[in-house]
Amino acid sequence: MGSRGRRSAARATKKTRRNVRRNVRRQSSTARETVRTARADVTEPVVRRRASSLTRWGKRLRRLGKPLAIALLLAVVGYGGVLAHRFVVESPHFHVKRVEVTPTVHVTANEVRKLAGVGPHTNIFTVDLKRVAARVQQHPWIASARVHRRLPDGIRIEVKEHQAAAAVLFESTRGRGDVFYLVNQAGRAFKRARLTELEGLPLVTGILRSDYRTRPDQTRAQIRAALALARRYLARAGRPPLGEIHVDPVEGLTLYTARRAVQVRLGRGDLTAKLRRLDRILRLLARRGQRPRAIRLDNERYPKRVTVQLAEADVGSGN
Repeated sequence: MGSRGRRSAARATKKTRRNVRRNVRRQSSTARETVRTARADVTEPVVRRRASSLTRWGKRLRRLGKPLAIALLLAVVGYGGVLAHRFVVESPHFHVKRVEVTPTVHVTANEVRKLAGVGPHTNIFTVDLKRVAARVQQHPWIASARVHRRLPDGIRIEVKEHQAAAAVLFESTRGRGDVFYLVNQAGRAFKRARLTELEGLPLVTGILRSDYRTRPDQTRAQIRAALALARRYLARAGRPPLGEIHVDPVEGLTLYTARRAVQVRLGRGDLTAKLRRLDRILRLLARRGQRPRAIRLDNERYPKRVTVQLAEADVGSGN
């Protein structure tokens, strides 16, 4: 073979090699693409499943997010409330250090504090205000009591006392065991009277103790009628001092003056008019220098008729 033939064979060999390398590269590229496609086919469903799962969890969390947040908030607030309650109840800052009592006449502040029973180490928020008021009202002179907290360490007790309008002698049917009681304007007896407490008060007699127990409304009405007479009598200056008003269910009302115990029988009816007539009689007797022992203005048949019994033995009566 000549030189030309060898050159042609060499070129053919090079061309064949290039074609082989080209085919190999094409096959390698195709194989790599196939592998990538296969990997993509395998990976994409997994990713999709994971993404779908995450989406579902996200939706669930979003649905649970608000209630969960509220529950967490309530838990935090509740725990904080427990801590705050423990601090308020246990802290000495809120221990009662002072008990204020409004001014009173018949009951001392120390007596009120003793009845209240609020100790110096009592927590101010654990004090039962209604129960303290009920204990204070056990005192016979106290008509009502109101209890307030004064933060951080004070209790204030506002006391209203009874106003004694008269002293009533509750009589016993056996003739012994009669006792005086103080009554208010409503005719309610609130305290057994001591002798020192009777001074300056009108006395009401003729009330049975058994009637007050068994017929309290009727008996209190009788006491109120006596108190109304006392107010009318004392409303005008210059009259003799009032001593006693006797109540009789049949004969009505009779008053006695404090000096010389002059009896004035008023009975029933217009007591104001009868008191004016009494004033005229007393002035007339005073001008004559006479002293009455008894005056009767209770004649229901002849209301204008007045009977006077004088203190002097030689004068019987006058009209």
